[in-house]
Amino acid sequence: SFEQLCINFANENLQFYFNEHIFKLEQASYEKEGISWKKIDFQDNQPCLDLICKRPVGILHLLDDESNFPKGSDESFGQKVVSQHKSHKYFLAPKTKSPVFGVQHYAGAVWYQVENFLDKNRDTLRDELRDIIKSSSSTFISHLLADAVSASVSRASGQSSRRRPTVANVFAESLASLIGTMKLCQPYFVRCIKP
Repeated sequence: SFEQLCINFANENLQFYFNEHIFKLEQASYEKEGISWKKIDFQDNQPCLDLICKRPVGILHLLDDESNFPKGSDESFGQKVVSQHKSHKYFLAPKTKSPVFGVQHYAGAVWYQVENFLDKNRDTLRDELRDIIKSSSSTFISHLLADAVSASVSRASGQSSRRRPTVANVFAESLASLIGTMKLCQPYFVRCIKP
């Protein structure tokens, strides 16, 4: 499902962050300091991240494009994904014309059913409901959708012709912000040793 793809995309990003700090940067500091050590090989999952989110043809960008077409459908989205990525190392194409596609994540292969991907990505919360949430007397509730409501007001007043951001777009931006914040910190990882 769409939600599972988002969860696995977040996991791929966190794995990349972990690999970068534990393997790439740590080994670079060993080399810089002249420490004798044996190089550790690890699987770089950047190609998997590119498959999911690289512009202009990553899976999430194809989903956003299809979500913005008035006659876009889950089936056409699935066909475009398969057509675009069938030869990608981390992409798993269906053997039949079923509405699925797979991604070889660092943790293993996952198959995604494309049914309802577009509806879930379009975020069809009505503007009236957004306005009600914005007018709540609870500060927490009123700020939940503040950005979306202000974008809706701007659109209604003709200030912007930009489309409402999709769920995938907002999720990817939020995840990028989280990873950016994590990169500013000094990470510490607990290493567990199995007996």
